[in-house]
Parts: sequence; structure tokens; C-alpha cells
Amino acid sequence: MKKKFYIIILVFSFLSCVKGELFDAKKSKSYFIKNNNIYYSPNGNWFELGYNKSEADYKTFEILSEQISKDSKSIYFGYQKQSQIDYSSFKLDSNGIPKDKNNVYEYGINYLKPVTIEGIDIETFEYLRKNRSSKYSWAKDKNNYYFKGKKLNINYNSLKFINEDFFYDNEHLYSDLKGWKIITISKIESTPKKVNEKYILSNDTLYYVGENKKNRISLFSEKIEKYEKFGTISKNVVSIDTIIFSFGTKYEPLDPKTLKKIKIDYNSFETLYESHSKISFNYYKDIRNVYFNNFIIEKANPKTFKVLGLSFSKDDKFVFYNTEVLKGIDSKSFRKSKNGYTWKDDFGNEFDFKGNRISEKKL
Repeated sequence: MKKKFYIIILVFSFLSCVKGELFDAKKSKSYFIKNNNIYYSPNGNWFELGYNKSEADYKTFEILSEQISKDSKSIYFGYQKQSQIDYSSFKLDSNGIPKDKNNVYEYGINYLKPVTIEGIDIETFEYLRKNRSSKYSWAKDKNNYYFKGKKLNINYNSLKFINEDFFYDNEHLYSDLKGWKIITISKIESTPKKVNEKYILSNDTLYYVGENKKNRISLFSEKIEKYEKFGTISKNVVSIDTIIFSFGTKYEPLDPKTLKKIKIDYNSFETLYESHSKISFNYYKDIRNVYFNNFIIEKANPKTFKVLGLSFSKDDKFVFYNTEVLKGIDSKSFRKSKNGYTWKDDFGNEFDFKGNRISEKKL
């Protein structure tokens, strides 16, 4: 035990001796200077990610971004000299994209890799960060749009993005399926309408992109022949007149015992908790009932109901796991334990995150 302790002390002592000081803390947390030498350690994590000495001349050294630097002769990515780059024309454009007169560059492993898209206009090339899923899938220049490194055969001047999943030109409606692949959905008969960041209406059809029952990204569509109004209840839940749509399909909750459909109150319907998919943890309520995913929670009081986390919830009388009542539990004191892994009340009743009872005491 003492030997391990001494080894740890020696390692930290060694790192503190080598580490030096940040060269310019405002520009990068990764470049350090020590004894007139430049060192690179990703995000300053010397202990886990290590460090490397750069060949850069400290007298003319300049940081361009978190990972890119230069001296009077060369460009560096991390600590590695980038001999493939034209030094005199190299720059980071207003969006931070590395470019020289010959290429646009993307981040590789220890080097800046030329973007291999034929015929791109270097000066106007930019990435379109239209959503988190497709952060670097989309790009454009003054002549074309690109998706995953390939030129798109669409009308450049008429292309418009509707929301994070849909776009159209003068002929067709498209989706990039969250950055996976582009599909042509239909011909354009009239200008598509944005419902919110997830739903659109086009050609009398409601469209949504999300996960199906097999956890695969899919296009969902519902024919809407006539409607007077539409609205957003939450990101993945919208209303078209008196119909509620959740994660791309009509929301028709069931009684978990009889599997009969429950009539919801459209005017008071709201989302209490929303996850990333229909098959995860989602809670809704209206003036009469509370719902977990696609089922009613019997006995739940919508006026006092609270979502606690994972599949646990409660009202003024009962504690619930999914749609089931946990019997003999004190609702008022039921909460997540300090250990963060279990749930308990003040009377010794405790459950794991799967709803299994760990300890029991009767009230």
C-alpha cells in the first residue's frame, strides 16, 4: 500500500515539474511552455492523456485555436508539424475552419486532413450546424450544398431548411434522417408549414422523424385531410385540431389491464416529462388522468402528481413505478436516496432503480 502511495506521489511530482505554464490561457488550455520549449497536452490533462514536446520555436510561437498553432515557419496541429499545408496562405476563417489556397481541412488524428470534395470553392466553404445530429454532415459553398462529402443534386437557390429534420427545394420535400441519409419524401404542391422543430405539415400530411420500435431512425407520417389549427404541446408532442400526436403517431392511451382506449381531454392535455423516444420515460396528464407512455396511471391524481425520476412518480396519496402502485409506501416522504441509486421513504421502505423492493417496513 505504501509503495503505491509513493509511486503516485512520484508521478505527480514528475508531472508538476514537466508541466510548465499555459502559453496563452485565453486561446488554449492545451499548449504549455517550460524552459523555452513548447509542450502540448489535450485540455491540459497531463496525467491521463500525457504530453508531447513540439518542435515549434517559442520565440515566434502563436496559438491560433485550441489545437492549432504556428511559428515563423510552420503550422502545427497539436504538437505535430503540418508539412502538407501552404504556410503563407493558411488561415482559420470566421467559422474556425482551417484553409489554405489549396484545400479546406478537417481534423484527423494528429494531422489536418484535406476535405476530399471535388470542385469545392475554398473561400466560401462552410459547415451547416443545423442540428446536433448532423453537425458536420452538411456543408455548402457559393455553388453547391454537400452532405457527407458528396454534392447534392438539388436546386441550390431554392433550398430552404424548415426545421432540424426537413428541407425542400422548388420540386421536392426531403429529410436527412438526423444526419444518417437523405431521402426524398414527396413532390412539393405548396409551401410546407413548420409546426415546431420536429414536425411539419406538407401536402395534407404530418411528418416527423424519430426512433421506431427497433430504435432505428424512421420517417413517420399521418394523413391530415382537413384541419383548422395546429399547436405545440412539447418538442415531440403536437396537436392538430383535437388530435394529439406523440413522437410521430396519434396518441391513444390504453388501460393497462383491459387494453381499452382512454379518451383524453384535448384542451387540458400537457406533457409532464419527455424523453428522447416514445419507448422511454414519458409522462402526460389532462384534467382527468395521468399517463405513462401509452398507458393510464390508475388512481393518480393529476392535481398533485409529480414525476420523481426514471419510472418513479407520486401524488398526494400513492407512489407509482411505471403505472403500478407501490403498496404501503409513504408518499409524502418518498424520495431518491442520498446514494443516488435507490428510492425510499421515512419508514424503511426502499427500492432499486428497477422498482424492486430492497427493504420493507409496514406503515
